[in-house]
Amino acid sequence: MPRIALTLPAAFLLSACTLLAEPPEVAAPRPAETAAQLAAARQDMEDGHPDEAGRRYARILAAEPGNAEARLGMAELHLSRGRPREALSLFEALAADPAMHPAAAQGRGLALLALGRPAAAEDSLRQAVAAAPRLWRAWNGLGRLADAALRWADADAAYGAALEAEPRAAAVHNNRGFSLLLRGRHAEAEAAFRAALALAPRLAVAAGNLRLALAWQGRYDEALAGAPPDEAPAALSDVGAIALARGELETAESYLGRALSASPRHLPAADRGLAAIRLARAAR
Repeated sequence: MPRIALTLPAAFLLSACTLLAEPPEVAAPRPAETAAQLAAARQDMEDGHPDEAGRRYARILAAEPGNAEARLGMAELHLSRGRPREALSLFEALAADPAMHPAAAQGRGLALLALGRPAAAEDSLRQAVAAAPRLWRAWNGLGRLADAALRWADADAAYGAALEAEPRAAAVHNNRGFSLLLRGRHAEAEAAFRAALALAPRLAVAAGNLRLALAWQGRYDEALAGAPPDEAPAALSDVGAIALARGELETAESYLGRALSASPRHLPAADRGLAAIRLARAAR
């Protein structure tokens, strides 16, 4: 937590009263009060109010600097805000505490994953699930690592364990769907993305992935039907690229041309797709 430096007038700093007075005693918060604040902070995080959660954790740590749960909360806050380096240092300090080790190992592994250190991330995440098998975010991270290494059986096992621990985790359904998409199992991927969106209708990444799954099945118009207007050019480009990969040159050319016409910005992928179509026709 950043420290705020207070600048006071010199006369105040040299005041005899200030120099001689005893500092006022600050009453330590009662355990029940701390527990209530920790519960409220956790709820703030679940409800998508990280700023309020951060303020609660900061107040707890100002009174109790060694409060492990508040320190863990601050580490999770850094991770959720895309600050994995700051999160990592806090998780590593907490991992030495046996009571905090499973959750800290999970957080450390996810921070390492975000920092592009897969071997260390996998080691930490495996420590987490060995100590606490229902840490679904650790299993989800292990699934992502398995996908990156094309270890499909390991990915299936990891996502299965994550969903067994937390069936309503939309992020896991989405990641499992993308894993299936990578393997060409498009209909199964579609079902996984729909499950994610049923749980979290505003999960944009799942909506985008669903469009890809539909396009790979040749359901192009259906894939484009739900695209927001500002995402339509990119969606048209994606659909065109998939049509090209499926060998449907005329369809691909139509969608890629529409993407370039609709976009206020340059779309290099659409240009490359149209160039590939010209080469394919020239080779006939």
